[in-house]
Amino acid sequence: MNNKIQLKKYLLHNFFKTLVFIGIAEALLNTIMKYLLNPLIENIVSIDGLLTQADITKTFQTLFQSVIIFTIEKLAANVSFLAEMAVNHVIQVFFDRHIIQSVTMMSNKLSGLETWLYIVTVLGLFILVFALWLLPYIIGGVYFSRSVNKKVNEIEAARIAKDKEYDRQRNLLLSDVAHDIKTPITTVAGFSRALSDGTVAREQEKEYLDAIYYKSMQVSDLVSLLFEYVKLDSIGYSLQKTTEDFCELVRGCIARLYTDFEQKQMELEIDIPEESIFLQVDKTQMERAINNLLVNTIKHNPEHTKVMISLFQRQNQVILDISDSGVFIERETAKHLFDPFVQGDKSRTSKSGTGLGLSISKKIIDMHYGQIVLIQYKHPENHGKTKTFEMRLYTN
Repeated sequence: MNNKIQLKKYLLHNFFKTLVFIGIAEALLNTIMKYLLNPLIENIVSIDGLLTQADITKTFQTLFQSVIIFTIEKLAANVSFLAEMAVNHVIQVFFDRHIIQSVTMMSNKLSGLETWLYIVTVLGLFILVFALWLLPYIIGGVYFSRSVNKKVNEIEAARIAKDKEYDRQRNLLLSDVAHDIKTPITTVAGFSRALSDGTVAREQEKEYLDAIYYKSMQVSDLVSLLFEYVKLDSIGYSLQKTTEDFCELVRGCIARLYTDFEQKQMELEIDIPEESIFLQVDKTQMERAINNLLVNTIKHNPEHTKVMISLFQRQNQVILDISDSGVFIERETAKHLFDPFVQGDKSRTSKSGTGLGLSISKKIIDMHYGQIVLIQYKHPENHGKTKTFEMRLYTN
C-alpha cells in the first residue's frame, strides 16, 4: 500500500513538472514561430491571407488543407466526372473556398515542375512546423516515461530487498520459536520422567507438578501468540472493521488489567476524555494491540512504577500515549523493539514473555494505517516519564 501511495505521489509530481516544461517550451516556440517562421513561410508560399492574423493552430490547419486540396484537384483531373464532382463536394463542405481559389490561382501561374516543387516546399514547411509543435510533447513524454520507469525499478528493488529481509526475519522467527518451545518442553519431559520413575521425593512432587504446569502454559501462550502473528501476516487476512467509541475501548482494556497493575503496586494516572471519539477499527484486534502494550508495561517495569495513560485528538489524529517512569530500554534493543522475539539478551532467558506481543501490536496498528513509536526522554524528571509508547490512528 505504501509503495502504491509513493508511486502515485511521484507520478503526480512528475506529471506536473512535465506540464510546466511543455507550457514553457510551447510559449518559446510560439514566439519563434510568430516572429521568425511565419514571415519566412509567408514569403515562400506567397498565398494571400494564409498567415495573416492567424494563430499557430490555424496556420497548421490552413497549410495542411491547402496541400491536400491542391493534391486532390491534380489527381481528380484524370478521373471520371462523377469522381470529380464528389471530390469538389467534399472540398466545398470541409474547406474554405478562398483557400481553394488561392491555391488554384497559384498552380495556374506555375509550370508542372514548379507546382510539385511548391507542394514539396509547403509539405516540408508543414512538417517542420508540425515537428516543432510536437517537440515539447515528445521531450516531455520521453522524460516522463524514463523517470517513471526509473522510479518503478527503484520501488521494485526496494520490494525485493524488503522480501529478502522478511525471509531473514521469518527464518529468525522460526529459529527463536524452536528455541523457546524446546526449553520448556525439555523441562516438562525431564520432570515427567522423574515423576514417572518415582525418583522424586513425595514432598517435592507438588513443586515438580507446578513446574510442569507453568512450562506447559508457557508453551501454550507461545503457540497462541505465534498463531496470532502468522494469521495477521498471512495473505488474504483482512480486518473486520466497525465503528467503535475508541475512548470506551481503551477504558475496557485498562479495566481488564487493573488487578495486574495493583499486584505490582503501580500508580495509574488516566486521562481519557468523557466525550466519545469514534473510529473505524477491528475491535478484537485493536483491543489485542492495546492489551499487549499494557501487559508489556506491567511486565518490564519494577514495582511502584508510575504509569500514565492519555488519549487525545489532534486534528485528524487520535493519539494514545502509554507512558511510565520505569526502566530505560537500551538503544540497540529499542531499534528493533517491534521485531518478533526482540527483548534484549538478558530478558530472552527470563520469564518475562516471548517477545511477540509488541510485534503483534505494531502489525495490527499498521493494518489500521496507523503508527506506533517509542519515545524515551533524556530528562525523566519532566512529568516523571522515562518512556512513552505512542499510538497514532487517523480519523479519515
